[in-house]
Amino acid sequence: MNASKTARHASLKSIVQRCILGFDASIFVEGSPASELADMNPLGYIFFRHHFDDCASLDDVRILLDRVKARHTHPLFLGLDQEGGQVERLPSRLFHGGLSPFTIGEVERLKPETELAKRYYDWQSQGLASLGFNLNFFPTLDAHLNPQNPIIGNRAFSSNPAEIKRLGKLAIDAQSAYGIQSVLKHYPGHGNGTVDSHLALPTLDFTEAEESSFVELMQSYPTPWVMLAHGIYPHLQDASTSLPASCDKQIVTQRLRDHWGFQGITITDDLNMHGLLDAFDGDQVQASLTALNAGVDVLLFREAGHREREIVEALALALVDGHLDVLTHEVSVARLNQAKTFLHSKESPIFLETPWHEDIDGLHGDAMNTIFADFENRLDRENTLVLEPSASKLPHYAMEYDKDSLIRHFLPETCTVHAYDEANSSTLADALNTHIGDVLAIVWLPHVGKPMLDALALRQASSKTTSSRTLILNIGTPLEGASTAFEFINLGTARPLTLQKTLARLFS
Repeated sequence: MNASKTARHASLKSIVQRCILGFDASIFVEGSPASELADMNPLGYIFFRHHFDDCASLDDVRILLDRVKARHTHPLFLGLDQEGGQVERLPSRLFHGGLSPFTIGEVERLKPETELAKRYYDWQSQGLASLGFNLNFFPTLDAHLNPQNPIIGNRAFSSNPAEIKRLGKLAIDAQSAYGIQSVLKHYPGHGNGTVDSHLALPTLDFTEAEESSFVELMQSYPTPWVMLAHGIYPHLQDASTSLPASCDKQIVTQRLRDHWGFQGITITDDLNMHGLLDAFDGDQVQASLTALNAGVDVLLFREAGHREREIVEALALALVDGHLDVLTHEVSVARLNQAKTFLHSKESPIFLETPWHEDIDGLHGDAMNTIFADFENRLDRENTLVLEPSASKLPHYAMEYDKDSLIRHFLPETCTVHAYDEANSSTLADALNTHIGDVLAIVWLPHVGKPMLDALALRQASSKTTSSRTLILNIGTPLEGASTAFEFINLGTARPLTLQKTLARLFS
């Protein structure tokens, strides 16, 4: 191999070693793009739910991760997004489904004596470590600032920075105790947008005060990773820029590192998201190159195929040709080498698969009962209109039980049940306008940030007398329910069976 080819190969490997790739089973197939990338020793892999489709038990998950580690000659970061609630990569049939951060925040607010967050995250961290994971893209330090936010919602612990700091620290401490590094997200903050960055590039009306709130939380944690958001921040960036924060040197280097003194690892959000690609007319190579030159340490790709192979080759050529700043590259490589020293080999903890999660369900149920108590005492059990979502519209992530066991089966025959969806607002109005008595509206979330029935729609559709009351039971993204006509309950993402138990008790 001549000198130029040797330099090109070395550059290629050094680029791949700055990438976390989506796991692809074809890493075990010689000659595949994923296998070729695996030969270059990537920094690690991120796993999604479909990667565990063939796993019948937790032992199968362990075996899969062991095979991945054995395929490589160096320690790997093996990560996933195990947040709880709507963002869980391990199927609940294998790894007991968790509570969303917002739900945990509500339980802690109502019953702090339960110490739910500490107990839950200790259990979850032990379980993840026992399987072989050492990186979790969690916790979310975004504050729930906008009720119509399409991407954060119940992924946030709270709208209160002090509570986010307290609960986030409990999660990080638990993960650290079991050798799991935490990725804090999404700097500068993603809690007050109205656009899902998976679908389009959001502009976030985010102030310096809100940024400093995120940074205060970030600086209090002994963690080396921060994920950068794909979003435009007019109050933090130059007015002339069209770059998302994840690719803007002003954000990544001048603000996060120079101004705030952050010394850890920076990682992009997924580089396949339309929010990023919109800013670069779909050019992933240019987006990746711009992010690296801005000072980002790690590129995150949800896949490891032909396209990713082409991207890293283009970036390696840019490094050789000088279009990728060599000094910036070397600083990031050194920072990542330091981080990898923490991936020391140690015996995996024993994960006790005892059903203590039932105790958590009990605590959650207690919290819901606390919220329900006053309404329950005054509920007209014999004349209540229950609004539930149409069966075909129920959210996939929360319906991991018998699809025929709908809420109406837990209600007395004297209750009227009306199934609604986005398309039948007129029939919903008719149901409300002809009903005399109480209303229990169950607001589900079929898509992140898009409730099928929100407080405003219910208010506009209803012409009830002041003697009747409406209880809005919100399951999903926390929404505003400011209205004297309603009693509003935010539960974050409650598991359907927990909800059913509560309704069964409420109407028993």
